[in-house]
Amino acid sequence: MVLLVVGAVLLMPPVASVFILDGTVFGIPILIFYIFAVWLALIIGAAILAKPLGRMDYRAHSDTSSDQDS
Repeated sequence: MVLLVVGAVLLMPPVASVFILDGTVFGIPILIFYIFAVWLALIIGAAILAKPLGRMDYRAHSDTSSDQDS
């Protein structure tokens, strides 16, 4: 939930408009670079937060299968 709110705030026009500048980063306008950098950070954050969920699901699945064997 926090990741969603942070992403929404960072991509809101009042915050993003701070990056409307005449410069470039690697040949890309700063605003476009900012939007894609935030997007990438949100994807990485989601992957980090989702990693423990996969381990929990695996443990839950292995616990139920061992109960059925006995």
